[in-house]
This record gives sequence, structure tokens and C-alpha cells, in this order.
Amino acid sequence: MKKKLLSDEQVKLLNWGSNQFHDYTIGLDPGKSTGFCLYDKSQKVIIMLDTLDFWEVFDLIKELSFIHSNIDHQGKLSFVIENSSLNKPTFAKAGDGKELTRQKISRNVGMNQRESVLLIEGIRRLGYEVKEITPSKKSAYKGKITVPMFKAMTGWKGSSSQHARDAAMLVI
Repeated sequence: MKKKLLSDEQVKLLNWGSNQFHDYTIGLDPGKSTGFCLYDKSQKVIIMLDTLDFWEVFDLIKELSFIHSNIDHQGKLSFVIENSSLNKPTFAKAGDGKELTRQKISRNVGMNQRESVLLIEGIRRLGYEVKEITPSKKSAYKGKITVPMFKAMTGWKGSSSQHARDAAMLVI
């Protein structure tokens, strides 16, 4: 049985059927575990924050696209995605000259790059605008956002993974 991705409360928060103007942005941090953030830019509130696999993300985007296209609303839905293919192709750990280490890192980066490209192409096929961000430019804050920092910055009260927080930083 297919997992329900949006709760009834989250659908109500979308408020696409109202007369109010809402701009929704989805932030995606692709990888083996993809960070997902649905953000209402108009209300400055996170509606959904989660870590999903590739197919859950794509199914959720299709579900949101269906809701967005079938309800009379004002505003728009747009996407910001971290695209690691915009960076250099080979990465190495600092101080580590081992070829096997570089190959493993490059293979993992390549897998993330392919997920990024597939999500970007799929979202554009649905007719949406996609802004691509390099991993190094995704946030004014350099480094990882801790749970306490994230809660203080956003007011988010739920749990969050590093991938989900990274996705949120793309859109906030």
C-alpha cells in the first residue's frame, strides 16, 4: 500500500482554494536520502519537512502538482534544488591522497548528480520553474545547521534530518 505523503493538516495549510495569495517553494537536497521542504513564502512558514527516497519525492511532487493544478488559487509553486553537477566533478578528502577514497567519493557524488538531474527534468516536464543551486551557494550560513540553530531560525518544532534542514535552507 502506498504511503500517504501529505497529511490532511498539511493539505489544509496549503490553502490553495482560498482567496489569499500564496507563493509556495519546494526545496530539494537530492541524495540517497533526499531532503524535502515545502515552504509558504507568503506566510513564512514551513508546511512540510521530511527526508524521503527518490520515488517518494517524485510521487509527492506529482501529488502537489495535481492539487496545484486542480484548485483555483492565487500564487505559484516553484522549486529550488541543490544540483551538485554544477560543482567540480571529482572530490577528495582533505589530506587523503588515496585513489580508492577519491573514486568512492566521486561515485557517490555522481549518484547524487544523477538524482538531481532526474528531479530537475521531471519537475520541468510538469511545467514548473526550477532554480538550480550549487551546494557551496545554498546558504549564507557556511557549514551544517544544527537542530537547535534550525529551530531558532525557523520556529520549526518537529524533528529534522540534516538533509531536510539543508533543503529548508534552500528556500528560506
